[in-house]
Amino acid sequence: MQKTKKQLLQEIDNLRQHLDEYEQSTENGRSKPHNKTKLEQERFFKIFDNMLEGCQVISYNWRYLYVNDAVIKHSRLSKEKLLGLTMMDVYPGIENTGMFNTLRECMEKRISKSIDPEIVEAFFAVEREILEIKGKYKDN
Repeated sequence: MQKTKKQLLQEIDNLRQHLDEYEQSTENGRSKPHNKTKLEQERFFKIFDNMLEGCQVISYNWRYLYVNDAVIKHSRLSKEKLLGLTMMDVYPGIENTGMFNTLRECMEKRISKSIDPEIVEAFFAVEREILEIKGKYKDN
């Protein structure tokens, strides 16, 4: 059974709420009990795990809390290395891009906005080239 766009958006909103609760519950490294079951959490993440598009959950301090396989493919880092890093750690200079300005506005105003997929793809294409060049110099 395929879900409607409205159903998926509702599940995304529910996931945002769960993530807000999780982030608040783990402040200062202290974990507090959750009322949500592990099964509910797994259901939400499974939706994102199986998306063809990149899906990432970023904390208020720009740290990666969750990434799906499509994001891993773009970043060329393992999930273990990526989680916990900030976007600025992974992509130095990203904070000076128009794309990041849009992300910052969404984070600060708690709104959603679309970013032209061509801009996002262009950013990652340039980033891949930079990583390839750095890799060649590392080998020498």
